[in-house]
Amino acid sequence: MQIAFSFILNEINSNYQLYVVHANYPAEKENRKTFQKELNINLLRQVTKNNTLQLHYQETGKPYIDGNNAISFSHSGNYTALMITQSKSAGIDIEMTDRNIEAGIDYFLNTNEIAFLSQQKKNLHALTCWCIKEAAIKYFNVSGIDFKNCIHIQPFELLNLGMPTVLIQHSQEEMIKICYRREKDFLLAYTVD
Repeated sequence: MQIAFSFILNEINSNYQLYVVHANYPAEKENRKTFQKELNINLLRQVTKNNTLQLHYQETGKPYIDGNNAISFSHSGNYTALMITQSKSAGIDIEMTDRNIEAGIDYFLNTNEIAFLSQQKKNLHALTCWCIKEAAIKYFNVSGIDFKNCIHIQPFELLNLGMPTVLIQHSQEEMIKICYRREKDFLLAYTVD
């Protein structure tokens, strides 16, 4: 199935490739999942210029392709984000900026993180933290992790572009940098090595 989409962001450098596309998603939840899978493979094939490329999924649900590239997808609203890297793993998340997440802050942010949130833009700052934590989860490919107590974001000022340090405490402890950027309608967070 050929799916029409338009590129909103197309960034390629020596470390990674980032793409954000807009497509007209179907309204029904069941149809959205099928549409997402088709969009994912169509997008991958277009950007890699490989029409026979196959998309596979690990038991955890993390997608992968044959070869040396790590990939990560995210979907929000009518947007799809894709990251391709030659690093050991990739993690990306996209969130619509109009999403209200403030009521659930205590679920995913610890007291230190809540303390550094901007009071003037609390929902947007919290949503940026959520986006960063989602990218971290995808990078480490773990499910069932406690967002509040196992992922710790170092304090950062809310800007249109930033790269806070994130400490993950799961089966091992590791610090990584995650870049975030705010666009007109969406937030994007992705891992950088």
